[in-house]
Amino acid sequence: MGERLPMSAIVMIADASESGLECWSETAGAIAALQEALPSARGTGIHILGTDVVVPATAWSQDLPVPARRGGSFVAPVLASFQGMGHDKPVLVIAGCGEVFDLGDWMQDVEDCVLIRTGSLSLQASGGTCFEIDGRQGLEPALARLAQPRPARRTHRPAGLSGTVNHEWDLDATGYPLVFVEPIGRFMQLFPITRSQHERLLAPRPQACGDRWYAAVLAASPRGWLREDAEELEPLLATALMPNEVGDLAAWYGRDYRTPGVEEWRTAYRWLAGQEASVPPGEVERAMDPTARRFWRAVQAAREPQTLLDLSLMNGGVLEWVQGANKEWQTLGKPRPAFHPTFLDPLRDPPQVPTSLTRRSRLFGIRFSRSA
Repeated sequence: MGERLPMSAIVMIADASESGLECWSETAGAIAALQEALPSARGTGIHILGTDVVVPATAWSQDLPVPARRGGSFVAPVLASFQGMGHDKPVLVIAGCGEVFDLGDWMQDVEDCVLIRTGSLSLQASGGTCFEIDGRQGLEPALARLAQPRPARRTHRPAGLSGTVNHEWDLDATGYPLVFVEPIGRFMQLFPITRSQHERLLAPRPQACGDRWYAAVLAASPRGWLREDAEELEPLLATALMPNEVGDLAAWYGRDYRTPGVEEWRTAYRWLAGQEASVPPGEVERAMDPTARRFWRAVQAAREPQTLLDLSLMNGGVLEWVQGANKEWQTLGKPRPAFHPTFLDPLRDPPQVPTSLTRRSRLFGIRFSRSA
């Protein structure tokens, strides 16, 4: 017999993104009506999609609450804090219009998801499995869904990473692991930048990269959902970025981050190939972003890495942007043949030069190095 979920477990999110602005009045009205119908949920406040802003329930109005911080359509800034060690899984309620790009990444971390469409565009990608209603036709189906008895609340305690603790580790600005590469004297991002990582940086920068821009990126390189049992890892990586966008991304990380040079990348490749796969110490792992921990486990399950090179996906990942001696943009890497057949050796053969620097390609990803 199910146990009714306390209303305080509801996380209510209002969509003020680029795609959601056209129906903001309808969204604000739907949120107000939900608060009226669910009085015990009022104490949790209203989260604004793509930001860390929470508006107290008593201050909610039809006015756009954060005009200077209209977040992108990403739920990660709201849900990341709920996926830490020992937190209960919440029930997610989102009101708005237009696809929430990373919604599928977080479904295993919520008890239920109720989407209330207040405009013409669905809040989930084609084939999405979340319960969604047209809020313009009334909220009764959503309220009925939220009133259903549910299993007893489960405490979500992600398992730790398994392996030997070795090497020097740190975390980047998105909570993803950096490993110190001794021959170059710099930290390097362990993985090519993932979708979840990229989106964490995009969320508070909608003025530079709005929903329409990101939809164009995903059209060139469709997104995969982050699962520990993902069979293909390449769709989980941030690809289809052009060099000027890679430069912006490095600047968002900080001035110490840069695109590797050709020889720096190759030196790291050789060194990683000679290092046994290891894991960070507990204090670093506990501070990792929840999606970073999940991606790590996906790599372990899909590739069974024996070396840091295998774990890093420098071998078996995507082609990565690097810069030549004259700062020209080139690519290095050895993707899986099933993803991109190539007989090139990234250590011996010349870097590949893209035919166009203004055309998006699903083959091209990026990782940065950082000073120690």
